[in-house]
Amino acid sequence: AAFTAVPVLADAADEKIVNVAFTDQFTSVNPLDMDVTFINLYSTSMGFLPLFQVGEGNVYTGALAESITTEDNQTFELTLKDEAVWSDGEPVTTDDVIFTILKMTCPAVANPHYDFTMFEGISDANLSEEGATEIPGLKKIDEKHMQFIVETKMNMNTFLQNVRSEEHTSE
Repeated sequence: AAFTAVPVLADAADEKIVNVAFTDQFTSVNPLDMDVTFINLYSTSMGFLPLFQVGEGNVYTGALAESITTEDNQTFELTLKDEAVWSDGEPVTTDDVIFTILKMTCPAVANPHYDFTMFEGISDANLSEEGATEIPGLKKIDEKHMQFIVETKMNMNTFLQNVRSEEHTSE
């Protein structure tokens, strides 16, 4: 897959240098193909922001996401930050989130390291249908709002643990 843009926050355009040392080896920096070891998770998160990340005090904070809420622990409402944009200035949208999950679960990619089986429309083998552009468990409301619908109720921390590190790729 060709990656032409990566998600960034619009107000983070200042030139900054971050040096990070790792004592492990990358297996992949392609977010569709990587495993969930910390080396890959951290390195890929620097180039492809996740929806949420674990911050200070092990509290989830939004990276691309402004908020996530639920009233019934089965439907989770996501709001993306207005300032979440790709490196080319285009806004990150719910279409990007849906595209990424469907790409990670399509039979051609079939990343075994992420588990999206909790979403309606993803098989027990963690697969969506080849070429799927929508499933019942990922419902777009508008460009910045969507719903994740899970088959079995789960608490917010479990949901965030499963969804937080999902990286976003450009179509």
